[in-house]
Amino acid sequence: MEANQPEDISALRGRQAVKWLFGRKDGGSFFDRALLGVGETFGFERNIGAIAPLNLRSEPTGFFLQVEGSTQDDADWSRLVIAHELLIRHGPGRARALPRYDDLHLVLDPRPIGAVPIVSAQESWLG
Repeated sequence: MEANQPEDISALRGRQAVKWLFGRKDGGSFFDRALLGVGETFGFERNIGAIAPLNLRSEPTGFFLQVEGSTQDDADWSRLVIAHELLIRHGPGRARALPRYDDLHLVLDPRPIGAVPIVSAQESWLG
C-alpha cells in the first residue's frame, strides 16, 4: 500500500465521524440531506463512507461523505453534481440553503472507508 492512502490518515471514521458531525450546528441536517441527495441520485444501495480527518492536535478538520464512484466516470460526476444541488435545498422548489460550511464535503471514492449502503447508514452510524 502507498503511503498517505486514506486508511493511513488519522481520522474519525464511520460512527465516530458522524457523531462529530451531529455535534455541529446543522450537522444533522447536512447528514440527512446528504443521504437523501446521494440516495436519490446514485441509488440507495450505493456504498458510502464517513471520515473526519484530524489535525496535529487530534481535532477534526472537516467531514467527508465518501460516495462509492469513480472520478473517471462522467455519469458519477453528473450524479455528484446533482447530489450537491439537492443538498443545498430543503426540498423541491425551495430556495433556502443550508448554512455555508466550507469543511463539509461530498466526494467520489472508489473504496469508501468502512463503506455501508446508504439504505443502512443511519442504522449503522446512529443506531
